[in-house]
Amino acid sequence: MAEPQLIVIDQSRLDRIEEMLREALKRPEPPKREWGTVSEAARHYRVTDSTVRRWISDGRVEARGVGKARRVRLD
Repeated sequence: MAEPQLIVIDQSRLDRIEEMLREALKRPEPPKREWGTVSEAARHYRVTDSTVRRWISDGRVEARGVGKARRVRLD
């Protein structure tokens, strides 16, 4: 078994790392894009699957993919 290695970090470098972490935590997270199947979208919007498919055809809802692999934007 290999011997564990000791890493030495001086205080100024540690302070810089802490500062970088604090700054990173202040940044807002980008909004997450949620995607689901046609059935999941239908439940989300409280409509039927065929309504979601019609909305996709009309361009009212964003969708990606082809056939059964289609994903619909839920947000």
